[in-house]
Amino acid sequence: MGSEEECFDKSGPEHITDIDWGKEEHRRSITACLVKATSLLESDRIKGRQGTPAARAPAWWERLHFRLHRPLLTRRHPPAAAPPPRFVVAFRGTKLRFIPDIKDDLRIVLNRQGACSRFRKAREHVAELLASIGGDGAVWLAGHSLGASVALDVGRDLMMGKKERNLPTFLFNPPYVSLAAFVSSTLRASEAARQDWFSFKCVAKGAAACTVMRSRDKRMEDMFRRLGPWVPELYVHKDGKICQGYIDHFERQEKVLAERTGILRRLANKGVKHSFRDMAQSSSARPNYTQGHTVDDEEEVQQRVQPHLLPSVRLWKSSTEISGFCHTGWKPPFSTGWETSFSAVNEAVEELNHAIKAHKLKHWWKPDEELNLSPKRYLYRRA
Repeated sequence: MGSEEECFDKSGPEHITDIDWGKEEHRRSITACLVKATSLLESDRIKGRQGTPAARAPAWWERLHFRLHRPLLTRRHPPAAAPPPRFVVAFRGTKLRFIPDIKDDLRIVLNRQGACSRFRKAREHVAELLASIGGDGAVWLAGHSLGASVALDVGRDLMMGKKERNLPTFLFNPPYVSLAAFVSSTLRASEAARQDWFSFKCVAKGAAACTVMRSRDKRMEDMFRRLGPWVPELYVHKDGKICQGYIDHFERQEKVLAERTGILRRLANKGVKHSFRDMAQSSSARPNYTQGHTVDDEEEVQQRVQPHLLPSVRLWKSSTEISGFCHTGWKPPFSTGWETSFSAVNEAVEELNHAIKAHKLKHWWKPDEELNLSPKRYLYRRA
């Protein structure tokens, strides 16, 4: 089965014959295929297929009329606008057998990814590419899972730079890290309880921003103002446990701001720019007496900001049903008192398999009608 998924003829998008770069469906499908190609490049290298007729990766860009500019050994590559992009920088997702990938996943959980070599070299390579073509040109960023985190980091860094470069960015199933979201999902809290909790958090963070965290709030306001024009394309499946927090975050945020009025709305509007974890880290920053400010400033603030704190996005939510579980459940061959326990274990395993399948990249080069997409544009509005 894995072999078929690597083969473009058997697993690639059959619905695209003539490419229309002005059509969102084609842009999404093609960028997803190019991200797939980056993963296959690594697989070809590991399995000794690189440069041979058995190589799987080339078909994923050649059939779409691209050519490989150069492989970045630090695991990166190029995306950007309605005419065909000149470069698509595509970042692959996690390979579970690669220890460095797992380490970078843990850094994302701890929000320490900004300083790690994978992210730093990605920013450097994209900056070099932009410098070599004399401007933004037609460059897109794209990535899946861990790679989506890299693309998000690069895109945000470019917007926060002096030139404020706004590159079209395609993020497939980026990980959303939040202890509160995990707990509420695990405890299976009611929808009303989750919404009330989100509303309370926004107001509480807004109150802190107006009092003890004023200096940080000013920096966050400036960051949101500068990032506002950048609208990354965010592709998330509703059942993808790793990334569905983005759906909850933006949908609940919109609902809170629509339902609250007066001072509560103003506080909530301030609160959505912050996370409790960032605020706690900021409050513990040590003063830098030689410069007259804390170390929690400028680039360091940007690196500490949670990735989901984006002022503007276009969220593409897929609600297509996931079928074909890898696990069908096991039952003991004789009657025991453990049937209930086995049933619970089987249910947990099937739920895990369901989430894994929902997180796969292969969904995103399918046609719109198969994905059951519902797009929603969330734009930054200053309080």
